[in-house]
Amino acid sequence: MGKISTKEIMDGYYKSIEGTSMALQRATVDKPALYEYENKIGKELIDMDVDELIGLIVHLKNTRKGKQIRFLITHSSIDNIVTVLRALFDWYIYNVEVIINPLNDKRMKGKALLESIAKNMEPFNWDYVKEIISLIHVDKESDYADYLELILLMFHDGFATAQEIIMLKEEQIDHRHHTAKLIGKTVNISDRCYELLMKFHDMEIMNSYHKPCFMLGWHGGFFKFPVMKKKEDEVYDVQSRFNDRTLKEVSDIIPRLIMTHINDQYETKINYINLYYLGFYDYLVGKYGLERTQQILTSSRNSADINELMTSARMYGVTQENVSHLKRYLRPFIVVADQASKE
Repeated sequence: MGKISTKEIMDGYYKSIEGTSMALQRATVDKPALYEYENKIGKELIDMDVDELIGLIVHLKNTRKGKQIRFLITHSSIDNIVTVLRALFDWYIYNVEVIINPLNDKRMKGKALLESIAKNMEPFNWDYVKEIISLIHVDKESDYADYLELILLMFHDGFATAQEIIMLKEEQIDHRHHTAKLIGKTVNISDRCYELLMKFHDMEIMNSYHKPCFMLGWHGGFFKFPVMKKKEDEVYDVQSRFNDRTLKEVSDIIPRLIMTHINDQYETKINYINLYYLGFYDYLVGKYGLERTQQILTSSRNSADINELMTSARMYGVTQENVSHLKRYLRPFIVVADQASKE
């Protein structure tokens, strides 16, 4: 049994690195979910073995409101948790007592760790997103359900950030071929996404979002937002106030809509990053097939595979130039899919 509590370990470690960038990582592990897990298994952090630490990682990253998410939704954040846990154990060993650091076990590293975390989890795939979209259409009014669906589709189709969506202009869209010409890439817009994009671009007022809202683009943007009006407002008053918002303020609206109207309601953890990289993964599968895609993404030092991956990434518009980092973003799809193929 450890000589000091988890809280004392946290305080001691983070005091020792105060003022550094690592100090900003405290909330990665030191949060209510950690102490919930300690109570659940009847052990404090420093007493956990490898299997219990793997369970902790799953609890920290794949649990929402006490329920485990059925798919692996993390990418590099798993590495962040492991890094913080290893540092906490190292601090304890150096400052309190010498013990074996379980984070140095081979089961806590690389592919072995990811396979353990992914065990019993489903792949995060578009079929799951479609399930969520179906629920949205059951639970919400028609126009607003379509609007939320549009947001999910745009990220999956290849818009990497909310800023890319907000800054999209009419002249960038090829209406004949359903493409959007962005800086450094061309996004192929699916038929359903194009249909919904045009629907809301042509809409002036949405009546199914709490109360009637003007549909407005930011500084002439093609994508429109539902913006509430005050009783006596004319559309130009609301547009002027909306344009006064910063790009960051407007960009924050989109992930907040996903969080509030999808994740909170359906106890899931969808975000724009995993939607975007799922779109890229689906692009690779369409180009190479599932087996070849997994081969490309799981090989370690094959220069031909690396070249194919990075060439495809540039063609799709992925800006990540580090192949290891790119593969981390694709982990939720590759590891689980590889494991499922063995069952």
